[in-house]
Amino acid sequence: MSEEQAYDNVERDMGSQPLFDTAVEAVGTEQYLGDLSVVQNILMFWMSYVLEKLSQVEAKDDQLHILKRASTKLAYIFHGRDRDYLPVRNWNQPGSIDAHVGKWCGSSEANPETRMEHCFVVFFGKVIEIASQAADPGILDEQWQGGIEAEVQYMAYLLVGMDPVTMDIVSIEATNE
Repeated sequence: MSEEQAYDNVERDMGSQPLFDTAVEAVGTEQYLGDLSVVQNILMFWMSYVLEKLSQVEAKDDQLHILKRASTKLAYIFHGRDRDYLPVRNWNQPGSIDAHVGKWCGSSEANPETRMEHCFVVFFGKVIEIASQAADPGILDEQWQGGIEAEVQYMAYLLVGMDPVTMDIVSIEATNE
């Protein structure tokens, strides 16, 4: 098979446009899950939601329900199931994104949904821990706010398929190793 035939087969398999062209066109659209700023905004919204809701309840069961609800919704979004968001083809689906994020979050869950939910619970746990420093009079706002920004940035890198250490884009095949 010639290189041109192979390219045509790949293009046909992926739809009317090659993957890269589709991704380039999608960047800048409001809800594209391959856009780092969109992902950061989603995380900031849900982080704010969780912190606000947790401040309104005291019972552990209520707190766990809030974390479960937010984590489940984020897993749903980032697995490409929420029609309000444009997923990255072959990335925002079970078995791809969750394998990568799970590796970095330390999740050993076998089920892709549960693995993503676990990763978001870990994320929220870190954010809650950092936000709790706000009440400490010896901690400047810039210190705890910077910690939250760093956690959001780290998770956003993972969710768009970046290695948070090297800043390289990971391949889908590498997530399953």
